[in-house]
Amino acid sequence: MNHHLSTLGAVLAASALLLAAADVDWPTYGGSPEGTRYSPLKQINRSNVVNLREVWRYDNADGQGA
Repeated sequence: MNHHLSTLGAVLAASALLLAAADVDWPTYGGSPEGTRYSPLKQINRSNVVNLREVWRYDNADGQGA
C-alpha cells in the first residue's frame, strides 16, 4: 500500500509540473502582441546563470554571430 501511495504521489507531482508548464505560452513573435520579449519562467535566475553554456550559434549573412 505504501508503494502505491508514493507512486501516486510521484504521478501527481509530475502531472502538476506538466500542467504548470503548459500554462506558459509564447503566442506571438516577441512573446506578446506588444513584443515585450518577457517570459515569466523562472528556471534561469541570478544564482544559476553562471552555469549557462553556449550550445549553438546562428551566423547571419555577414558572418557575424547573431
